[in-house]
Amino acid sequence: MTFQECLHKFHESFPNIEVWDYRPICHELFEKDKEGMTIWLKNGDMVVYYPKQEENQT
Repeated sequence: MTFQECLHKFHESFPNIEVWDYRPICHELFEKDKEGMTIWLKNGDMVVYYPKQEENQT
């Protein structure tokens, strides 16, 4: 999953959450083999988001 796909999935899953900023997560420090991002919300909360990985259809 690309970062853009991850961001799109977040907006689809949580359409009413007001995002202030977001950044990709550094894979070396957190979960390897997963795409995720850190999201800062307008209310001051911070979310670490790892969407469910889609299985490849071959």
